[in-house]
Amino acid sequence: MRTHIRLSRLSLLLPLALSALFPGNSQGQTTTPPPDCIFFINATLTAGSPATISYPTNQVTGVVGFDNRTLACQTWTFSYVATATSGTITSLAFQSASGAISPGSYSNWGGTVATGINPNTSSVQATSTFNTGCASMMECNVVDAWVKILLTRNNFVGTIQGVLYGYRTGYAHSGGGGGGGSTRTVNLYYAPAAKDINGVGSSVFQCASSCGIPTAIASGTTVTAALDVTGTMNNQDQFIVPQGYGNQTVSIEVVFRSADNTGGHNATGAFTSVTVGADGDIVSPTFGNATTLTLAPSSTAEGRTVVTGTFTPSPSWTPGDTAYWKVVWTQNTLTSALEVLSVRFYATF
Repeated sequence: MRTHIRLSRLSLLLPLALSALFPGNSQGQTTTPPPDCIFFINATLTAGSPATISYPTNQVTGVVGFDNRTLACQTWTFSYVATATSGTITSLAFQSASGAISPGSYSNWGGTVATGINPNTSSVQATSTFNTGCASMMECNVVDAWVKILLTRNNFVGTIQGVLYGYRTGYAHSGGGGGGGSTRTVNLYYAPAAKDINGVGSSVFQCASSCGIPTAIASGTTVTAALDVTGTMNNQDQFIVPQGYGNQTVSIEVVFRSADNTGGHNATGAFTSVTVGADGDIVSPTFGNATTLTLAPSSTAEGRTVVTGTFTPSPSWTPGDTAYWKVVWTQNTLTSALEVLSVRFYATF
C-alpha cells in the first residue's frame, strides 16, 4: 500500500508543472507569475488504503496540512487527474484550519468557491478555484492559516495526481487594447519578523531602541517565530527599488496575531519611508509616505490575520535607489502582546 505525497520530488516537478500551469502568452499580453504557495499530490491507492486521507501529511512530524501562516496566500486553485483501476471517489475537499501552533480541526473552505465545486466528486478530473471573498485591501479573517486536501476514497483504486497552488493577493493581468506589455505583482520587500537560530529568537528587522522581542520556534512544535510587541516599539529595514518600478501605488502588508481576540481591541503599525539615491543624504533623510494600519486580531484566539494599506511614494521612487522604512508598533488596547509574523511591501507593474 502506498498513500503518500512526494514532497521530495518538488525540485524535479516544479519547473515542468509551472511551465504547463502558468505559461506566458506568446503575444506578450499576459504573463502569470509562479505561485507563492504550492504542493503536489502523487498518490497510489489500493483496496487497503484508508477511507480518508489528508494531503499533505508530514511523515516525520505527523502534522497535517500546508502551513500558510506566514505565506498568507488568499487565492487558490486545486486541480487533479484520477486514473482508476476500479471503483470511484466519494470526494476531494479543499479545507482550512485556524490553529496558531498546530492546525486543529479542519472544515471545508469558508471563503468563496469562485469556480467549480467543493468538495469535488469527479473520479476522472476537476479544477476549482477559491478566494477569501474579502474586499481588496481590507482586513480579512477567513480561516486559512492551514490548508489541505481531504480525500474520501470510497472504493477507488488507482492513482491521483494533483496540485494545489495559491497567491498572496491573486495574480495580476495586463490590460488589453492592442497587445500592451504584461504586469504582475512584485514583492519590493518581504521578511518574516523573527527567526529561530539554534533555539534562540532573532529579529530579522533592524532596530536601534525600544525593539520588539523576537520569540523562537519552540522545540518539537510548529510554532512560528514572531516579534512580540508590548507598549510602543520600533523597527526599520531597507531594500533596493527594483528595475521596472515606475512609482506605482505601494501596498504594505502585515501578518500578525494576538492571544487577545476581544472584539474592538486592536494595535497599530505606523509606517513611514523614504528613498535615498547614490548622492542622497543618508545621515538624516526626511521620512514621509505615512501609512498607519489598524491591527485588529482574528476573532479566533491566536488566529493569523492579514492587514494591508497603500501609499503612492512622494517624492517618487526611482529604480536602483535604496528605500528605507520605519514602523512604530503600538499595543494600544490589546491585553496580550501583538505578535508580528511578517512585513511585505509590493506593487503591480
